[in-house]
Amino acid sequence: MSGPEVAYDGYVWVRKSKCDACLYSPDRIVDGSRARELTTQTRAEEGATFICHKGQVSNEPNSICRGWWDAFAAEDQTLRMAVAMGLIAYVEEP
Repeated sequence: MSGPEVAYDGYVWVRKSKCDACLYSPDRIVDGSRARELTTQTRAEEGATFICHKGQVSNEPNSICRGWWDAFAAEDQTLRMAVAMGLIAYVEEP
């Protein structure tokens, strides 16, 4: 995968649930057009995932945004393989 690292200790880290300001929720911190733009940009990069913004502003390692995961993980061959191999670790919100 390209972009920020989301794999640690042999697992791909994914948020267990959407945060309160998830890009893929009605309470997102940006407007709908910016959310669509970010999604389009991220999906255009092969192997890229959207990183949860909460992890980026805390001391915890990056993890894949739960909203992104729910919407797009099934389309990504690498993520499907990680699921099949039991290599997904779900991260609680800080």
